[in-house]
Amino acid sequence: MTIPFEERVERALWDLEIKGELEKALAEYRAAAKELEAALAAGDIDEAEAKRVLSYGYMRQANVVRQAGEMDLAKQLGDQSIQLGRESGDDLSLARALLNHSATLAMTGDDSFKGILKRARLTFGKGSSDDFVQGVGWCHLLESDLIGAGLLPGGPETVIAVAKQALDVLEPIGNWQGVVRALTALQKAQTDLGNDDQAAQLGVKLEAAKAKAESDGDKHT
Repeated sequence: MTIPFEERVERALWDLEIKGELEKALAEYRAAAKELEAALAAGDIDEAEAKRVLSYGYMRQANVVRQAGEMDLAKQLGDQSIQLGRESGDDLSLARALLNHSATLAMTGDDSFKGILKRARLTFGKGSSDDFVQGVGWCHLLESDLIGAGLLPGGPETVIAVAKQALDVLEPIGNWQGVVRALTALQKAQTDLGNDDQAAQLGVKLEAAKAKAESDGDKHT
């Protein structure tokens, strides 16, 4: 019974959020959550499954409102997503919620993001499926971004080391959106170090990865 709700959230992610139609995506996420909450309250759906999907839906809402600068609401939604993920008993849902919330906390200057990010990485590390592996890679990506933003210690060399970890995890499973982010971070770090030849080589790889990411996105439309 949860499948239609989960598919609805996934369609909104690929058809709207990733394409920048944030208001439409948020409206769809909210509508799906409202319907699922009603089904849960009526006892028409398995509680653990419903909370797993709701955790994901709230996480997507938090991601959208964070991009819109509504940080207090993003924090509130992030807390709800973590709580629902924990109550669902699903490690993947909990890990995703923790990762997303750590980004929100980092952007608001809340130093507790470090512990939340560590918990996310450890929780993703419990599984071996591509979804769990992808999560580990995205933890590395966030860490790389935060180093680049000065919110974690380190310079371009550290960014390179962490972004390579992300690339080593994400490229084998074909997570091209993540590969694009990793290569972008690597290219910038090499440019910052004055390594123009290496930056140019990464640029070629980046364009190829962007093409694959676009093709991958088309499969979800």
